[in-house]
Amino acid sequence: EYSEAFYHYLGGMQKYTPFVMSFFAPNVNPNDALPEGLAPINLHWGFDNRTTGLRVPDANAKNYRIENRFPGADVNPYLSIAATLACGYLGMKNKIEPTAPHEGNAYEEELALPRTLEEALRGLQEDKDIAELFGERFIQLYTSIKLVEFEEFNQVISSWEREHLLLNFKALSGKLKLGKLQLKSESDKTTLIKTAFRIALFLCTLACNVSQAQDPYVGS
Repeated sequence: EYSEAFYHYLGGMQKYTPFVMSFFAPNVNPNDALPEGLAPINLHWGFDNRTTGLRVPDANAKNYRIENRFPGADVNPYLSIAATLACGYLGMKNKIEPTAPHEGNAYEEELALPRTLEEALRGLQEDKDIAELFGERFIQLYTSIKLVEFEEFNQVISSWEREHLLLNFKALSGKLKLGKLQLKSESDKTTLIKTAFRIALFLCTLACNVSQAQDPYVGS
């Protein structure tokens, strides 16, 4: 049988993992995608269940262990291991009981993890237990650096924005030329204004990016 400490360790992993996800998924893409079948999407645990974030492999007593499946290949291994141990330690210290083991496909359950790097970093800043273990100065430095990276990402026009907004622009231009644009209600007018504003903002941002690419001293 598994010990109480074993289950408390699991309970700590379930409770504190959302607060340390920026150590397990330290870049924008892992948080943004969370592809089904490639990364856990919630905090379930199970016996030899590869769909859960926390897996207890089928093993003999000498090889009992908890497999943390949240960290990706792009992690800092030292921070990832430290975060894993911190979650388990807090679980044992506070005697946190885990949920019942999950049976079935955990990907069919609801998402229970931060969806963006920013959300993960805010959680790291807010949890006092994790901050006490890692040190507030370290948490402040780490989150500051990662939030700068996140803001830099937000300044880049994605392929979805280019395709979606330009398609809207073409459709809107075509209707205006053909005189087929009919505004039947206030909501139609509001939608038109919002769309026009987004397109204008997109085109301005695109122009700025092109200008900076041509002259590296612009904006420096």
